[in-house]
Amino acid sequence: MEGIYELPAKDLGQGLTEEWVLLQLNYAHCFNFDYTPAEGDNLVMSGEKPFQHMSFLFQEGVWVVGRYDGFSTILEKFQEGKIEPLP
Repeated sequence: MEGIYELPAKDLGQGLTEEWVLLQLNYAHCFNFDYTPAEGDNLVMSGEKPFQHMSFLFQEGVWVVGRYDGFSTILEKFQEGKIEPLP
């Protein structure tokens, strides 16, 4: 529905919690493409259910839980991928 915004989830299921994802983002090289986060980058992970997602911002050299206001911020998609287990 137009005008409805679903807030980020804390758990996408299958062990993908905010805490676990932040550990992976901040302490492991977990991207399988050439990427160095820049200040203000926004990573959004979508779940299997409609509108289910987590959102992280890169601030002061680390990833934190956060989001931009979808009604007042224009975002540009950089890369799209699939979450896979780390080796």
